[in-house]
Amino acid sequence: MHSLFLSALIVWLIAVGCGQSPPLNTPIHTPVKTLISTTQSINIVPVKAQPLEMVLPQFPPDTRQFIADFKTTVPESLPPLAFASYTEIIQELPSSSSSEQSHASIVNLGVDGYANFFVMQANIGSNPFQPNVLCLRNGQQISCSPEADAWQLSLSPETAALMKARIRAEEGDHITLLFLPDRETERVQLGANIKWVDVKERVTVPATAMDVPTHTSLYGGCDFVTLIKDPAATDFMNFNLHTGVQRGTTLYLLIQLCNPTGNEYIQLAPVADRTTIVDMSGEEWHSTLRLCCAAHLIPIDTSYFGHAKEFQIALIPISDEAKLAFRNKSFTQAVVLKDP
Repeated sequence: MHSLFLSALIVWLIAVGCGQSPPLNTPIHTPVKTLISTTQSINIVPVKAQPLEMVLPQFPPDTRQFIADFKTTVPESLPPLAFASYTEIIQELPSSSSSEQSHASIVNLGVDGYANFFVMQANIGSNPFQPNVLCLRNGQQISCSPEADAWQLSLSPETAALMKARIRAEEGDHITLLFLPDRETERVQLGANIKWVDVKERVTVPATAMDVPTHTSLYGGCDFVTLIKDPAATDFMNFNLHTGVQRGTTLYLLIQLCNPTGNEYIQLAPVADRTTIVDMSGEEWHSTLRLCCAAHLIPIDTSYFGHAKEFQIALIPISDEAKLAFRNKSFTQAVVLKDP
């Protein structure tokens, strides 16, 4: 299978009928103070996309060929709320004549203490969408560049947005990018996407991690994360949250694994309004977690999302085993919060 396959995402989405710098030298399993306070205003910089034919020549030949092949698999007209996207991170933009592959899983660290790399998201399909892009360092939100805390992309059909990330980092850091599309609360099959890179060297499994409370598997299927209302119920309505929930309701984060090895290490990122990683109460929200069993359950007090209109939980894979298990299923559904 082509190594780029997992970077491409065709989202067949169905509309629902009802309607202070963080300290450096910080091990990945230790909480770090975020550069972005959850009480401050987030500086979201709009990024206007360009036609694909203008952006793609800046990328390696194998990227251009893969996208050309990918486009042949996408129907000319997609259903409403469906989109086909491709996301890539590269260290540097090669010349158009370069044959060197530069797809990044590890990025360099400058002498000034910043990791610099390029991020591209392309809309291959016929429907426009507007994802926000958030940047995290070791699970904590950080500015994507000195000019932008986060980016908001406007992707018309057959366009791509190209951003230069410049992130304060330390050797061994794990940098994650969350791509959070608009209208996610209306979707049954999610459009959110996740990418990650390590800084200068591969992130190693932490020496210490927090074990997650285990639970009985509630549904068929595995290697997914979802929000549910009742930890004992097994019917479909238990995770049908598309009508929203009252602010302050306790929900539960359910994680189910197909073949747990005990080496699935993850972090959790609670996202409010597609802009902000929320500072939740509880060690499990500030630590690297180890999954050991077929199912795990974590309660969520939605009052911590304050006046946010919606929220979503991102599962950040740390170990190779977790990346394999959750490569395409790293997000819960997005939930609208309603006032009493």
